[in-house]
Amino acid sequence: MSIFDWFKKEENIFHRYLDIPVSPGVDLFAKTDYDPMYYRHIKLENTDINPELVKWFDQFDIAFYWFEAFYTPPYGGKIPIHTDTAEVCDVVKVNWTYGAPGSKLIWWEPKNKKNIKSFQTEFGAQYLTAEEKDCKHVYEAEINKPSLVNIGRFHSTWNPTEEGRWTLSLPLIDKHSLDRIVWKDAKERFSIY
Repeated sequence: MSIFDWFKKEENIFHRYLDIPVSPGVDLFAKTDYDPMYYRHIKLENTDINPELVKWFDQFDIAFYWFEAFYTPPYGGKIPIHTDTAEVCDVVKVNWTYGAPGSKLIWWEPKNKKNIKSFQTEFGAQYLTAEEKDCKHVYEAEINKPSLVNIGRFHSTWNPTEEGRWTLSLPLIDKHSLDRIVWKDAKERFSIY
């Protein structure tokens, strides 16, 4: 099955709001020194995150091998279209976004595989990218509460507001196998939330 066939099979494989009763307990606006007019990507220390949140995820046999945050500047700021993986898949993260009500996380489908490129992030991870002109918009959501997000699919951020936008992002792994958790598995684990 190709990536293009998968998009036709299921309506929303991109985003679900979650009712997580514990806060991450981190103020990203105060956490780092940054220029509010430029994109920013940072890793956080384990000690930055509320241990009660880590314990809450533990009940689902979920662990983390890093915590990260992304900043999208105001006035039309964007994080370009990309996957958070070296290949298209259904790997997930849980995200919290702070500031910029009305900003969006947008998912895309490349129109042609030849327009997909690979790049390496500042932290050494291999991601895929594509230009907006070479993609079709397939889904969007305002991440205004904790959300399960499919980051193995092409996505971007857009912030049309006058405020900066920080997103705390938790890549989920199975604490026993240490494998990344995928969309279907995550939906089952979090079904009551």
